[in-house]
This record gives sequence, structure tokens and C-alpha cells, in this order.
Amino acid sequence: MNAETAIETIGHACISMLSSSLNLFLKEWVGRLKKDHGIDFAVNFKKKGWFNGYKEIFEKLGLPISNCGANLDVIQQITLARNRVQHPEQLTMLRVTHSKEDLKKFPKPLFAKELELKMAIARFSPSVRSTKEKIFEAIGQVETLCSWLEVKYLKMRPHLSKHK
Repeated sequence: MNAETAIETIGHACISMLSSSLNLFLKEWVGRLKKDHGIDFAVNFKKKGWFNGYKEIFEKLGLPISNCGANLDVIQQITLARNRVQHPEQLTMLRVTHSKEDLKKFPKPLFAKELELKMAIARFSPSVRSTKEKIFEAIGQVETLCSWLEVKYLKMRPHLSKHK
């Protein structure tokens, strides 16, 4: 049981670091637009959530990230799982579960055990769990999104400079 708890904790740390890394990348990507090109966006990140706020910015730029090739459901689940891990609801338990709201959005979350998903039908919420394969899948989706954004920036940069 201690070994399983340790593995879960490492998985939680990986999810948190991946979510933070993506957030920082998107912040820097949009920051370049302001710093290098004088383009600024008014988005309420607190109301919409940071990932949805950035999606709105990309839409305004004519870059719908639904075209990026990444599985955006997986990327959103990284953020949701990170939030559950970083803001647990119980003080006395190490077990972190998916919220009912998150399960409505994603009935079969990436970061859950298949067995718990089958048993969870109305009894309890499945735990936030990750395996090496699930973490690597999530990393791959983030890399796909970030690479796509970098290519788009390089293509549009000469046109943005005219706005400065």
C-alpha cells in the first residue's frame, strides 16, 4: 500500500508539473505578442480558467487550437487533475478523486483506473491515478499543441511586426 501511495504521489507531481509547464509556455507565447508586437488581449482568466482563456486568445488570432492535432480533452484533463491534486477536499485522506463536475465533462477520465471507472457508477468517484503510459500520452499531447503554436507563431511573426 505504501508503494502504491508513493507511485500515486509521483504521478500527481508529474501531472502538476506538466500543467504548470503548459501554463508557463502559453503565458510566454502570448507575452511575446505584447512584448515584441504590441498586441494585447483582455481575457478574464479567473472566470474562464487559464486554458480556456488562452483558447479565446488563439481564436481571436485566427488560430483555432482545435486544428492543432492534439487531443484537447487530454490537455484539459491535465489541468482538471492538477486542480484536484493541488486542492484536495479532505484533510485526512491521501486519496484524490475526480469531481462530479469533471466526470460530467469527461466520463472516462484519462487519469483513472479502468477498474475504478467500472465500479464508480453512482457509488464513488474514481481516484486521480496516473501510469507512466498515461503521463507520456499527456506529455505527447502537450508537445503536439506547443509545437503547433510555435510553427504558427513563426509563420505569422512577419505579419505581426507590421502592427508594432
